[in-house]
Amino acid sequence: MEAKFFLNIQKTLAVQIIAWSVFIALLPNIIFAQSSADSSTVKSIVEKYQEAWDTHDSYKLVNFFTEDADFVMGNLPSVHGYKAIQGFWEKYFKRQEPGRKLKIDINSFKTITDSVLLINVSTTTWGNDDQGKELQRRKFRGTWVLNKQVNGDWLIVAMLGIPTEQDLIIRPSDN
Repeated sequence: MEAKFFLNIQKTLAVQIIAWSVFIALLPNIIFAQSSADSSTVKSIVEKYQEAWDTHDSYKLVNFFTEDADFVMGNLPSVHGYKAIQGFWEKYFKRQEPGRKLKIDINSFKTITDSVLLINVSTTTWGNDDQGKELQRRKFRGTWVLNKQVNGDWLIVAMLGIPTEQDLIIRPSDN
C-alpha cells in the first residue's frame, strides 16, 4: 500500500512538473502576444485620433474623450467634461489654418490595469496655408490616460499637452 501511495505521489508530481515546464516555456509567447495586442491597440487609437484631428472637426475629435474627461493644452486653462472639450477644439480649429495637419509619435505606453492605459506622445503640427506657403511647425509632447469602456472602446479620461523646449510660441490665455 505504501509503495502504491508513493508511486501515485511521484506520478502526480511528474505531471505537475511537466505542466509547469510547459507553462514556463510558453510564458514568453503569452506575454509577447499580449503586449503585441496592446501595442496594436495603442497604435490604432492614436492613428484614429490623428485622422480625426486632421479633419478639424471638434465633434469627431471629442468622441475620443469620456463625459468627465480632463484636458490641459499648453498654457491655456484646464477644461473639464465632454462639452467643454468640444468647445475648446471648436475654438482652436477656428483660429488654425485649414491646411494644418497633426503627426503623432508614440514615445511609450504602459498598461496600468486591464482597463487603464498611459500613453506618452510627441506631436508635430505642420502643413501649408491657403497660398501654399509652409506653416510654422509646432512641437508638443503629451500624456494621455485612457479607460476601457464596457463596450470595449478606449476613451481618453485625461490629456495633457505641453510645447517642447524647441517650440517657442507662447500664446496668451483665452480667458
